[in-house]
Amino acid sequence: MIHTVQRMIEVMRIQSNQDPEDSFLDSDIEMMYLDNAQDMIADVILDERPSILATYFDLTLTGASRYFIPDSIPYNYEKILMIEDYTSSDSPRTTGFSDWFDRMQYAESLHKTPRIVWSVIDQYLEFPKQENNKTVRVWYTRRPVGLFYGTVGVGNTSTSVVFPSSPTAGEIILENDYYNGMRSYFSAQTRRITGFVAATYTATISPAWTTTPTDSTSTVEVLSSLPDRMHKLIPNIGARLIKAGNDDDTSEIRLLIREQIDDIIKHIKLPAAQQPETIRKVGYR
Repeated sequence: MIHTVQRMIEVMRIQSNQDPEDSFLDSDIEMMYLDNAQDMIADVILDERPSILATYFDLTLTGASRYFIPDSIPYNYEKILMIEDYTSSDSPRTTGFSDWFDRMQYAESLHKTPRIVWSVIDQYLEFPKQENNKTVRVWYTRRPVGLFYGTVGVGNTSTSVVFPSSPTAGEIILENDYYNGMRSYFSAQTRRITGFVAATYTATISPAWTTTPTDSTSTVEVLSSLPDRMHKLIPNIGARLIKAGNDDDTSEIRLLIREQIDDIIKHIKLPAAQQPETIRKVGYR
């Protein structure tokens, strides 16, 4: 079940013994607790199954041996999972893991010895063979970014939404493509964010809205990109953080959270040796 940001705030208040309509905390502090809770759940997921949070970007090799990852990936990443030779988009070549989790290679076919090795050193992707004019698809895990909600700006269309310059709760990060992979919510509609232009606060969404947000009137939210079944855990962890900060008893809610985490792990656990085919089927775009 999807939990909107506003619903998460209400649940978190109730779980921390507050009035659901009125908190003793500033809204920015409440959002900080929700973001921290979301990040803690991401830790659990990434330990068990990094491919759940997998997405990709396409990198054109220019003959260099090193590529600075933050310049290539326009938003947060956790781990590079694998790389595909995607020069021919109708027949991408697969990749495989080598002896180290952060050192992988891609092969010309499934049945030949891998010829081109790549590795991650500090914040650089390294290609010792210095390939040129080749496109590679880099699969990686990314953490969910900060949640927010507020009144939309001016210029909304059926395939875009203008985020609020001053959200009711939460913070807008003005970095191009920062929200790619998250979901936008408006009037019981959830849409995947495929692009974000920081200068205009405009996010591109897919598929198109059934009903377009009304300029300067409609409320839009950015939802967690975690799987829906995990949304209920976010406000519970946030409430525990609040209660712990107030030196309140957290034993009851701690047990509830433990049960929910065990349920999540049960559903996402994989054998230690992950298959690249799994990663290829999972992605935000």
